[in-house]
Amino acid sequence: MEEKKLLSEFIFDQNTGVHIPPAVNAAELMAQFKYADWSESYIEKSLDLSNDVSYDSDELMNKVRDWPSYYHLGIGRANHLRALRLNNNAKVLEVGSGCGAITRYLAEKFTAVDALEGSFLRAKITRKRCRGLNNVRVFCANIDAVSCIGSYDIIIMNGVLEYAPLYIKGDSPRNSCKQLLNIVKESLKQQGVVITSIENQIGFKYFSGCVEDHTGKVYDGIHGYPEENTPVTFSRKELVALFQEGGFLHSDFYYCFPDYKFAATILTDNGDSQEYFLHNWIETPFPHFHFQRKHSFNEPLVLRTLSQAGLLKDFANSFIVVSRKIDSNEYYVPPNWIASCFSLTSRRKELRCRTTLYNEPKLFIKKERLNGNPDALTLRYSDTVLHHKIGESKWIAGELMSFEVYEALFKKNYKKYLIQILTNYVDELKRKFSTDKTDKEGFDLLTGNSIDYILANLIKSDTRLTGIDDEWRLEENVPIDFILCRSLIISLRKQGYWLKNKVLCLLWLEFMLIRVLMPQYSLKRHFFNLLREKKFQKVVRGNITKPPLKMGIVKIVMYKFRVLCSMLLRKK
Repeated sequence: MEEKKLLSEFIFDQNTGVHIPPAVNAAELMAQFKYADWSESYIEKSLDLSNDVSYDSDELMNKVRDWPSYYHLGIGRANHLRALRLNNNAKVLEVGSGCGAITRYLAEKFTAVDALEGSFLRAKITRKRCRGLNNVRVFCANIDAVSCIGSYDIIIMNGVLEYAPLYIKGDSPRNSCKQLLNIVKESLKQQGVVITSIENQIGFKYFSGCVEDHTGKVYDGIHGYPEENTPVTFSRKELVALFQEGGFLHSDFYYCFPDYKFAATILTDNGDSQEYFLHNWIETPFPHFHFQRKHSFNEPLVLRTLSQAGLLKDFANSFIVVSRKIDSNEYYVPPNWIASCFSLTSRRKELRCRTTLYNEPKLFIKKERLNGNPDALTLRYSDTVLHHKIGESKWIAGELMSFEVYEALFKKNYKKYLIQILTNYVDELKRKFSTDKTDKEGFDLLTGNSIDYILANLIKSDTRLTGIDDEWRLEENVPIDFILCRSLIISLRKQGYWLKNKVLCLLWLEFMLIRVLMPQYSLKRHFFNLLREKKFQKVVRGNITKPPLKMGIVKIVMYKFRVLCSMLLRKK
């Protein structure tokens, strides 16, 4: 067995800024290459050509061209870490830094960061992503090849544990993972914490038709990984046992949707999923960036069923496991919240928010901007003035009105039920926001704070509708047909897959539904409303362009080829 090297023995390479093992030169390390997804040259070039390489850089986000570049450059990679209450005065070790997306976040938040990366090419890119920061060191090494006993307060493993069977010899994949946990435990201070992010083997998205993240095969994980020498993931129950056997006596679980890589919703073990209607917090359908996915069933309706059965968290798509050797809160404080939702990838920087349901010291919802600005903001576009507000609000028990729409799609006479839902909704809009005025075409004008009173933001309890997540307000009056159009776009289009065999064109269905309620509604008016919504979204998005993440046939073939090559490289 090769003797482990102390990090203090590594040599600093002046040309790349990476610390490399003694008696090995950079050229030899580059020749080894190791793990890659074949996007590295583009990522490195993008960093070289960018002025802003910070964690939430709009400039880098606008260089995203496909899924791999989104993974390395996209905004939101560290949402799962933002959600944790960690001591910023910590010395952090990141195991497997990749191209430095998480490393950059860590270096911006913590006192000192050491990053380990087995691929010299990726280690070099990590150093470039962290340029201008002097509190981060990048080492080209695997965790099992170095000795750093008791050195770190916090150790981060993002998407690392599942690859242990490919790098650490063991008599089973599980034992390889256990060996990795033992190595990590030795590197941790007694009061320290290990933060492990990993996909759930029985994650909900794998049943609903998304491919397994590591192998690119549908149902591969829930089939038990029939092929040998592949990454492995675990269920929550298996992870609990694995960490206990690894010597971590205290572990807190967090549950991520759509996954930990770009976590939009995170749940904790605080609060029952049925009691707090936590399925309301999960946005569907789950995105899938590699190629066209299957749709096995209607995701929101099945999520609701799991929530009502108390199984929602067991089927989370990803886990964050925060583990400690002893019960100490020196570097990590357990959560005082139930659910948290991030809104940022489609927003300009000053509007990026986190919405959290707290249970301590009381039950309430708080919306806060990630840049820390607590004041109301005003945005102006064309002749329109848009206000954005944040703050605290009361939590409302009940289910989102969107679920009535989803249910209606599976009824025999679905149009009848949709019209009934929309009729009640329109009546509520008039009752709550009427100005007793109409526009020149005879449509009722509503007050500007109706802009957020959409089906996806309405809780139905008994016969009453209550608005939630009220963050936008227009200074001008708004035509009622525009609000109805917004609701259909946001609630109905997400489930368009279930309508493709019922209607030739979803746009035409939207138009006809509105026309039934408002006979003077014209197709020209409908296109005008679509354009108005597009302008609204553009103001919210700012200069962030929507990345082209969907793949054509050629890219699908190339992606599968890259997955195969990457698997072969890892086995060597």
